[in-house]
Amino acid sequence: MGSPRLICSRAQSDGCGAQGNWSIDGRFSFVEDKDEHCHEKEPNGKRDAKFFAALYTATQHQFRHLRTIYGEVALLHQDSAKDYPFDSVKANMEYYQKSKKLPTINSQKDFQQMLTNAKYADICKHNRGKINTDFVAKSSIIYRDNNLINALDTNTLFVESSIIVLPKDLKAVQITCVGTHYMDHIFPMIWNVISTKSTDSTKSLVQKWKSFKYVFEPLQIYYDFDNDYYQSLKDVFLEADIKGSYLSHCKASTSIMTDEAIQSEINLEDDVTRKIFAKIVALSLLPAEQISSAFIRIALSLDNQQRETFKDLMNYYIENWMGKIGTDKYSFYKDRGSLYKNMDLIFKNLYNLAPKNCTSWDFLERVLASCEQCHLHRKNYVKNKKINWSSNKIKNLFSSKKNCSEIEILWDSIKEDTEPNKIDDFLRKAAALTVPVIRNLKFAGIHLSSKFELVKLVEPTQPVINLEELFRLRELPRNVEDLFEDQVHGNDVYEENLRLIDNPDEVHEMNLDGPNNPSDSESEEAYM
Repeated sequence: MGSPRLICSRAQSDGCGAQGNWSIDGRFSFVEDKDEHCHEKEPNGKRDAKFFAALYTATQHQFRHLRTIYGEVALLHQDSAKDYPFDSVKANMEYYQKSKKLPTINSQKDFQQMLTNAKYADICKHNRGKINTDFVAKSSIIYRDNNLINALDTNTLFVESSIIVLPKDLKAVQITCVGTHYMDHIFPMIWNVISTKSTDSTKSLVQKWKSFKYVFEPLQIYYDFDNDYYQSLKDVFLEADIKGSYLSHCKASTSIMTDEAIQSEINLEDDVTRKIFAKIVALSLLPAEQISSAFIRIALSLDNQQRETFKDLMNYYIENWMGKIGTDKYSFYKDRGSLYKNMDLIFKNLYNLAPKNCTSWDFLERVLASCEQCHLHRKNYVKNKKINWSSNKIKNLFSSKKNCSEIEILWDSIKEDTEPNKIDDFLRKAAALTVPVIRNLKFAGIHLSSKFELVKLVEPTQPVINLEELFRLRELPRNVEDLFEDQVHGNDVYEENLRLIDNPDEVHEMNLDGPNNPSDSESEEAYM
């Protein structure tokens, strides 16, 4: 950018055409052929020129309110500030702001060097504080507000990534946000722009997070089933219970199902197909010990065409969720925190406010605004014991309120009753709650990073369930104990499925719809 152009303060009143430039190093020079005033020189002209040059530079290189910028400049130019109060220069500053044009960034290194330039010394300030930027292993940039991090309780963290807003000039592959729970709200406090992602780079990133607070030992961390983050969080925060979220489970499952549907020309808008899929996804709302047997009951209830339709998805589910993660690691039974959708909403709010072709400067501006909002609402709570921040108020995935009475009732219904009919009824109703979630995910688009890899906790030596053999056994006569025992591992699952095979009528009675089952329309508002 060139040096700021200055015009005579009496250009309008006296028609003076004198113009000059004030360089960053403090030297003034007239513009060629515009080096003469048509009036007597102002006694304080040079002093005031410095004041206006400082206002111009500050306004062009900050994202704060104009009055805040003026106040800091006025402290350094008090004599000029007496002659030119804020209201008299506000129009000038608004013009400077509208004509702001920050330099183009081509890489993370460019951005890092730019922030060391004296002109940009205050660009990371917001109206209630400032953020720091950390450049980690040439792979990521961290934006953090230390005062905010130290003011908030970090016992529970929410870690989620998205690609819906990416600063293209930083060659970002994903954005990761870290939020925490504060007075029935979720406050985003650490933002990360990821340019290169691997297990090692992610671990370096998480280790850096830990250094931001003297005691940073969360007890619970909700994440999005990303393998790199799980391994890193587990290694760095040794005492934390690391859990996935139900929305992330829906995203990963729906993404795979959508790909399979396109290849197999499956109509996911078909009502029955959608409900079967929702039942498979909703298995994770059951207690961990009930998931395997409930999965088999679903599989045995399918007709031949449905088996073919869902074969690839069910094998994916068996191999990855049941086999490599384990039902005890993705059961959301009675875990209210796993049903929050706030991190997803925080990313959507960022997307709505950022320009279409988001740059590193645009992203910085949005992060500054986010941190400022957190400070504002925390201060309001301290003063008034109340927060009025509806966009960040805790929202359950199913009800858009903090809690969902429907899922609470369903959980209570199987608290002490594991009868198959009770489990079937639970799944029918949980699937009805899940259908609008899946529908809205498909409508809005599922935004998983190309670097996303589903977490792997174990490496099974053999399939937990052999689906082909299970379907074959369904067609065999009663005496199948020896064959079945080889395919289903675990006595409870084995005995349950022998009973199901012995009672085929009961299997066929497992209708997708049941009494008191909420319809799709009744659940449409569950995920907006």
